[in-house]
Amino acid sequence: MAAARLPDPAREDKTHKAVWPLENKGFLISHMEFEIVDRTATDATLKPLSARILHSDESIDLLERFANIAHDVKEIKKLEGTYPDLAKAILKHHEAINKSLNQASLRTSADIAIALQAEKFGTSNSAAITTIASLPPTPLEDDIKGQEGRILTRLHSYRERDRTLVKKAKALFKSKHGKLYCECCGFESEPFYGNRGQDRMQAHHRRPVEELLPDSVTKAEDFAMVCPNCHDIIHAKRPWITVEVLKEELLKRNSHHFK
Repeated sequence: MAAARLPDPAREDKTHKAVWPLENKGFLISHMEFEIVDRTATDATLKPLSARILHSDESIDLLERFANIAHDVKEIKKLEGTYPDLAKAILKHHEAINKSLNQASLRTSADIAIALQAEKFGTSNSAAITTIASLPPTPLEDDIKGQEGRILTRLHSYRERDRTLVKKAKALFKSKHGKLYCECCGFESEPFYGNRGQDRMQAHHRRPVEELLPDSVTKAEDFAMVCPNCHDIIHAKRPWITVEVLKEELLKRNSHHFK
């Protein structure tokens, strides 16, 4: 976990809910997955694939995470001009990784990099600073004051606009329900607008922006189908509300299309 520039896990279960972003001793690893890349009679070389967080549905994609850490090192010149201290800490951590030894310097250098990142961007578990900072701005950032909030909101917006993912999410929803409709208000665009309304639902990332892991893989099932009006209301102001909360509010107001 130190090599992945993540906080230090606890050794025993003292909580029944993982709080994001993860903090030192504030979570537990339930299990990890590895790939055996080399084996002898006495030794094996393992490639870490993922880490599952206890009391959470989240699994951290370690392959993607290490790829993003390597990308930050590769693009370190972009960070050195604006964030020299953070860039230096990232390189120090990378040096500790390259020693291939489980020494205290690995944990120490990871903690220093994490602390400096929190100082510059706010508390998060991001390992892809250069990647996220390069994403184009989004209007959703207008009401956000903290830099970390801007970055995570930018990532959220980017994922919601991923054409490939949105197409898969819509296909998955239709296979389950036979049609597309808004999960908040129940509105169906095609019966109302005709052929021009076919598939005119928007894919909304269900996970709260504060919990986004930039290194985790977003799947089609992570999206909810919402109409443009409900999508706008969800994002109207921080904190954003969930699909379930908006649906409940509409039911209370008798403003719901579901029978």
